[in-house]
Amino acid sequence: MLVVAGQCAQALERGRLYDAELRARTAVQVALSRLDAIMETVPVGLGFWDTELRFVRLNERLARINGLPSHEHLGKKLREVLPDVASQVEPLLHRVLETGQPVMDVEISGETPALPGVRRHWLASYYPVHDEDGTTSGLGSVVVDISEQKRAEEHLRRTAEFRERFMSIVSHDLRNPLNAILLSAHALLRLEDLGERHVKGVRRIVTSAERMKRMISDLLDFARGRLGGGIPISPRELELGALCREVVDELEAGRPGREVVLEMEGDLRGEWDPDRLTQLLVNLGKNALDYSPEETRVHIVLHGEDGTVRLEVHNEGPPIPPERLASIFEPFRRFAEEEHPSSSSAGLGLGLYIVEQIVQAHGGTVAVRSTEQEGTTFTVRLPRRPVGQGGH
Repeated sequence: MLVVAGQCAQALERGRLYDAELRARTAVQVALSRLDAIMETVPVGLGFWDTELRFVRLNERLARINGLPSHEHLGKKLREVLPDVASQVEPLLHRVLETGQPVMDVEISGETPALPGVRRHWLASYYPVHDEDGTTSGLGSVVVDISEQKRAEEHLRRTAEFRERFMSIVSHDLRNPLNAILLSAHALLRLEDLGERHVKGVRRIVTSAERMKRMISDLLDFARGRLGGGIPISPRELELGALCREVVDELEAGRPGREVVLEMEGDLRGEWDPDRLTQLLVNLGKNALDYSPEETRVHIVLHGEDGTVRLEVHNEGPPIPPERLASIFEPFRRFAEEEHPSSSSAGLGLGLYIVEQIVQAHGGTVAVRSTEQEGTTFTVRLPRRPVGQGGH
């Protein structure tokens, strides 16, 4: 009787264990079904590996990204599925397993078996998957196909590079015929029997040609700055005060009736490119004259500091609107023409862009502040020696 009772108890226990195991399996199947449903609804590729780096689960989007059906992934390592990208991805997966830390937003590129010869690009992140006790039981991945974005970026890059190279070639080739025009015009002005009416016409030719020459020079500098890694400079020993006095005389000669006040203090010696700093001073000076009332003065201040020279160009014109300050040094910003459409001083909108490029080429900084009470001041700080060179 006791034996029968014991057998019954064992049978009941086995039944309870079987029911518990069945419920557990059912719960797992339900959880996995829910996981699959969630994975299929997200707009990115999702995949899971075990600690041997074999695929154990993935959604249909990741299968399409990889170019193979889902069943051809399961139980296989990445090298068997995507041999062209395995060398890029496997070190990342090992790092996640070893450190327990995710690896985020890594750009992967390569070919898939479905599209041999076509290079694809993906943005991927890899995460550790932990059990309840905290041990790493596998890896998860999130993958986004960015091939179309990369192609669009490359197309835009090539288009911009072609446009800028074209601009550089055209600007360079325009110089020769323009120089011929200027030489011929100056030769005509030297003729003694040229009538007054013709002299005025030739002078207009010279003025227009000189303006075209400045525009071409600006375009060449723009192309160099965008394609060549910055405007080239040739520094040499220079006393900035003397150069600045020459520029002030030039500015006043070009704007009769306007006064440019020059203030200088401290040691103004250093190694700079004199032609480029002349260009910088002329651009800032003309900008100040363009934007200030005729009856006001433009102030240029030079101040020698430890290791640097500070240059300030100030005008008392209306303040620059705050929404324009952030883009004041961008190329082709023709603010003067926007404010005064009939102004003859409006150019290509490259003056301040070139100023910034010249300053950066010397290893310096340029900034602007503009208020109703104080007016507008451009502040340039130039190291006495170009970046990479020592002091005295």
